[in-house]
Amino acid sequence: MPKNTIKKAVKKIKKPKIANPKQTKKQKIDDDESIDSEYLDELENQKPQNISDKSDSEIDETEDNRRLRLAKQILQQTKQELQSKNDDFFQDHHDIHMNDEDKRLNVALLEKFAEKHTIYQSQIQKFDREFNREIYKGHLRAITCTQVDEFGKHMYSSSKDSSIIKWDLETKKKEFIQREVGKHGDGHYDEVLSISLNFDGKILASAGKDHSIKLWDTTSNKLIETLKHHKAPIYGVKFGYNSNNLCSISCDRTFIQWDAAQRAYIDTFFGHSTEANDIDCFNADDFLSCGYDRQMIQWKTKSGGQLLYSGHEQSIDCIRAITLETFATGSIDSNINLWNVKKRKPLFELQKPHGDKWITALGTIYNSDLLISGSIDDNLNIYNVTNKQITKVRSLQSFGIINHINIFDNKILTVESQEHRLGRWITSTKSKNLIVLYL
Repeated sequence: MPKNTIKKAVKKIKKPKIANPKQTKKQKIDDDESIDSEYLDELENQKPQNISDKSDSEIDETEDNRRLRLAKQILQQTKQELQSKNDDFFQDHHDIHMNDEDKRLNVALLEKFAEKHTIYQSQIQKFDREFNREIYKGHLRAITCTQVDEFGKHMYSSSKDSSIIKWDLETKKKEFIQREVGKHGDGHYDEVLSISLNFDGKILASAGKDHSIKLWDTTSNKLIETLKHHKAPIYGVKFGYNSNNLCSISCDRTFIQWDAAQRAYIDTFFGHSTEANDIDCFNADDFLSCGYDRQMIQWKTKSGGQLLYSGHEQSIDCIRAITLETFATGSIDSNINLWNVKKRKPLFELQKPHGDKWITALGTIYNSDLLISGSIDDNLNIYNVTNKQITKVRSLQSFGIINHINIFDNKILTVESQEHRLGRWITSTKSKNLIVLYL
């Protein structure tokens, strides 16, 4: 298969085409209509000629599975070509290296794509078992956020006491990346509300009420850089998958993109009419945010485009991507909604899974059928997610206000706090500001 064909295929996988803004203005999109994704059709045209036509079972396949199928087909043929060329005894080794270097890179990219976009339907079964609670204590005030590195060896936590702690999950020992400091110190001098790890776990971004973002070296626990551009408290920071693309949301109603590797500001985007409460990402370049204005926005940082969704009756506190095309939201209206990026209305509305208590946190395993929600009702709910429905499977006992949920290595990491992470609208005396690991 020609080298250019593979490059085009990879580009189509990584960067969907965005519709012409002039054409978008002319087209009226109803609430139930789908948003165009013409890049899939173009990707189909790039496949090799010897790939057979779709079978009957492929006609009803989802677009996530369609992307995966095309990537695997191109990957398989590319590997076969490389193998046959390397088995040629009379071919010059230098020519093999020079001509096939791009192909080998493309194979690596396709392998990463195929691995990242496989839907693990069996994940929910791994959480239908007994769990033991392991407690981590260290913060003096409400804990706001946690992060776990890709190897599951270290955990990071932030708190309203202005501290950030690095934990060894094997020994349970803790190291302070920063303690409470004054305005003239290197660290945050006010509440730390959000943290995020980059793709290799070497950079930790933190943000909070002091309007600044701090970049920390997780090896030395030292400050790398302070990023300033927001004019109000920052409620969320998030690294894109497998990248140093960092985005932040704030009470100043802006969405800002940064380059953590270059320690540089890139651009500011506008969309929310009030403060934004939470942020997540689909991939390296596409992000999600939700806010007090009852809106959700998909931000396309490469093209500068955005898509708006609305459906909750009150402020939306948490948002999580499930697959490339679906995401879930939790609101003060006590409901959890399931969304597809192509639909303006929710696919499914799960009403009051925690009673009248609002949804304070959501957790997912990306590209799986697992969703977990937390509230203030002493329950951690586990759900099975399909393309069009959320079904409750079971509940685990919890205490206090659940401010954050992480899932890794078939374990659940939660934050049980006495206060909500963004304020003191609700409080609880049932927790002592703990990090709980369900093993």
